[in-house]
Amino acid sequence: GKVVERAKVLAAAEDVGSVAAARDLVGEGVALYHTAREMSQVLRAHEDMVECLCACRNELKAALCEAMAVEGAAQNHQRLTGETASADAGATGSAGPEAMDVHP
Repeated sequence: GKVVERAKVLAAAEDVGSVAAARDLVGEGVALYHTAREMSQVLRAHEDMVECLCACRNELKAALCEAMAVEGAAQNHQRLTGETASADAGATGSAGPEAMDVHP
């Protein structure tokens, strides 16, 4: 009888131990689930931030291209007006009435 009783006590203790172990496992699982959920929210926020940064980068790139085009056009205009002014000055200087007076 004592052996059977002892076996029952051990079995009950094992059940209590396995229940406690199962509880611990469930607790760890719940904690892991919450951590994973928080991580996914953080990742989603990062994805949104990356998407926003990419959109900003594209806008900046477009603005830079536009600025470079404007600068190029301004340089072309300056070069053209400079050439025209020097051509005009050369034309009036060489074929103007003053040139006739200098060389009769």
